[in-house]
Amino acid sequence: MFRALAITTATLLGSLQLSAATIQGPPTYLTRAEATMLLLTSADIPLIEDEQPLLFPDVIEGEWYVPYLKTAVRMEMFDATPIHGLLQPHHSVSRAEFLKMMTIAYSLTRNLPYPYTDIPAFAWYRPFIGIAYQKGVFKDYKEPLLLHPDSRVTHEQAVATISEVLKGMQHVQEHPIEELKQTLKAPDRSEPLQPAPEIITEDHFAVSPLMVKESMLRIFSMRSNTLDDVRLLILQRVNEERRAAGIHILRHNTLLAKAAQDYAKDMSKRGFFSHFNPEGLSYVDRIRNAGYLDSSTKACPCTPSLNTTDMLQNRREIGSDYVLMKSGDQCECRARFALGENIAKGQLTPSQVMDDWMESENHRKNILIGAFDEIGIGIFSDVWVQEFGKLETQ
Repeated sequence: MFRALAITTATLLGSLQLSAATIQGPPTYLTRAEATMLLLTSADIPLIEDEQPLLFPDVIEGEWYVPYLKTAVRMEMFDATPIHGLLQPHHSVSRAEFLKMMTIAYSLTRNLPYPYTDIPAFAWYRPFIGIAYQKGVFKDYKEPLLLHPDSRVTHEQAVATISEVLKGMQHVQEHPIEELKQTLKAPDRSEPLQPAPEIITEDHFAVSPLMVKESMLRIFSMRSNTLDDVRLLILQRVNEERRAAGIHILRHNTLLAKAAQDYAKDMSKRGFFSHFNPEGLSYVDRIRNAGYLDSSTKACPCTPSLNTTDMLQNRREIGSDYVLMKSGDQCECRARFALGENIAKGQLTPSQVMDDWMESENHRKNILIGAFDEIGIGIFSDVWVQEFGKLETQ
């Protein structure tokens, strides 16, 4: 059975939404939906596939992840977000959350001892932390006494963690981590959605999570100025956060807004969610294709020839969601660039998406970093994009 589990896990990891370009580029993060699929399938847990819908506005009946979330909820692998009352299937998973989900899925021992010094005394996840120390996962080699429980789990970390835990359970190594990485590819999960079952109350009023979400999205499409109003609310919130941090505010830029809007629509229509599109193009490509980088040549008499390859080769700093770079020595003006991107999916209001971005270390860094001067915001359905930029010629 354990051998079968290892084979199942390797196959399942192949269904995670990663392309070869993504593996080589900035890290991508495991979503709640992907985590439940990975853990429940590898643990050989039968899925609940009854007709009773999940009563959360951000869960759409007919999506591939519904049976996994339904099973995980009933197993109490996680709870709905108490602030918003949402299940948030597209949210990334923290180390603490993943350890709890893994402990329940694999029936691992709870309350194991651990040496970590960054675990609060009354943290809800304390019973599940010891398994990380016992199995040797999520190691910080520079600071071994820190677990960083709030850090998000990348796809590669999920692969390594599952590999180590199953190895410990079955005492075999048929599927080393490098082999598991080779199975990662982007599947086509685009299946037609089925109508959500209606819930009839005593007052004979029909309502469903799908109806709630569709009604909110319909409001966006019915009013031409609604999206601009939402963009303005997000920009105001971004600048409020920057003022509070003592950082200069950002200006709206129409070219960045075009890049953001086109990408939000592309992700929604084609059903993917990543900083790299299925063709392997990054936000650097998108921002350049929108014409943003070309505008720097207006102040440059040398009119250098810019291309994405040169820019990436001349980068000065790169993070999971941003890159700071110079164009190189093609002219005396030496234009300097700072670019970045935030993406989100599943939120229903600008307040929700901004709260989620500010609670994420890398996304908060993009919002508060002093290297950016301008921003463009894209919204399509429940997909949100922020493109950040700065152009400087000296």
